[in-house]
Amino acid sequence: MYKQILLLIGCLVVLFCCIGTSRPEPMQDSEALREVNNYSFWETDDSNEYINFLNELDSNNNRKIVSVSNSSYAFQYTGPYNIYAIIYTSSEGSEESSIHYKYSIFEAETEEELTNFLSSLGDEYEIFDISIGSYAFKYTGPYHTFIVTYRKAL
Repeated sequence: MYKQILLLIGCLVVLFCCIGTSRPEPMQDSEALREVNNYSFWETDDSNEYINFLNELDSNNNRKIVSVSNSSYAFQYTGPYNIYAIIYTSSEGSEESSIHYKYSIFEAETEEELTNFLSSLGDEYEIFDISIGSYAFKYTGPYHTFIVTYRKAL
């Protein structure tokens, strides 16, 4: 009986250790959508989904992109993980909405990579957002992720 109790306690300790150090689960639907009043909030942890959604959203004359915001985080000894978020609203078609863009993304880990990219970006592109995510691991950091969302008029 004593050995069984010790074995059970040992299994529970191992189980709790595994749960405590596991990687965070990705978003269930890989996208999260919330709506408050006339504003909708969408987020994902996948940069391709972010760009695809942004391009789809821009092609719809009844929706207007209010802002994008991207950030980074680390989980104990792993990461960085990026979160890409878009806030948009429903709107009636306007003259402004007749201009559509193709969105792209650039991600860098150093300021030098960022400045090299910005200086090489052609005049046909417009910077839509630059987000700087900061994160640190348990005993090291801080580190940064630079995320540039840029676009070209179609």
